[in-house]
Amino acid sequence: MYSSFSEDDLQIINNRNKRIQLPTYTKWTDEKYYKKHFDTYTIPGKGGRPSRHFVVHRIRTTLSLSTIRNERHVLQALQENDVFMKRHYFQEDEWNTVNLGFMLYFDPSKHPRDDAKERVLNMALEEGCYGDEKGDKFQLVPGTPYLYVSGRRFPTQAYTVVCLRGHASDVDTMLKDTYRKTSHYVKFRLQNKNAQAFGRALQAQNHYLATLRTIPIVGLSTEMMQDLEDKFLTIEGIGDIA
Repeated sequence: MYSSFSEDDLQIINNRNKRIQLPTYTKWTDEKYYKKHFDTYTIPGKGGRPSRHFVVHRIRTTLSLSTIRNERHVLQALQENDVFMKRHYFQEDEWNTVNLGFMLYFDPSKHPRDDAKERVLNMALEEGCYGDEKGDKFQLVPGTPYLYVSGRRFPTQAYTVVCLRGHASDVDTMLKDTYRKTSHYVKFRLQNKNAQAFGRALQAQNHYLATLRTIPIVGLSTEMMQDLEDKFLTIEGIGDIA
C-alpha cells in the first residue's frame, strides 16, 4: 500500500498504536519482526480446510477502502497471497466474528447503518424481544448475499448481520423472535437447509431494490419531518420516512 499511495493519503497504524515507517521488504518477512508490530489471530481449519489467520489494525486515509483494495498493485498482492481486506466494525482485539444472515427491505446505499440498526432495535422493542442481554451486540454491514443455482450465481445487496461469535446466540435469538411473523431476518444457514426459501428471499430483496425510489425533501427540519410523518405515510406508495 505504501508503494501505491503517498503517506499524505494513507498511513498504517500497528497494534502498538504507532505509525508504520516502511523498512525494507525483507524485514517484514521475518515473523518475529512482524509480531512486534501486529497481533495475528488464528481459527484452526476443520475437515481438511486450511486455518484462517486474521490481523486487525487501523489505517488513517483519505481514500475509500474500495479505492485502496482495487489499486492494481494492492489487488495483485492480495490475490497472489490469497488474502482479503475488509472494513472491521469492532475493536482491534475483537476479531472472532460471525455473519449470521441478512435483513430484508433495507437498501444499504440509501439507509444509513445507524438508522437501520435503530429501526431493527425499535422493532425488537415493539415485539417485546429486546431484553437486557447481548441481543443488540451486532453490526449491520453492507454485503452481497447470493445463491448458486445450476452453476449460476444469483446475488443481491443487503445489510448483513455481523457479531462476535460469543454474542451470536443472543443476537440470533432476538432477531428470530423479532421477525418471526415477517421472516425479514434471513439466516445464511438457510442456503443449505432450504435453498428454495433462501432464493425467494433474494428475489424479494432484489424486487425491493428495483422498485425503491428515494425522494429527498429540502428545507424541512428533523422535528418538522417527525410531525409530518403520519401524514406522509397516508399517501399511497410511501412506505418509509428516514
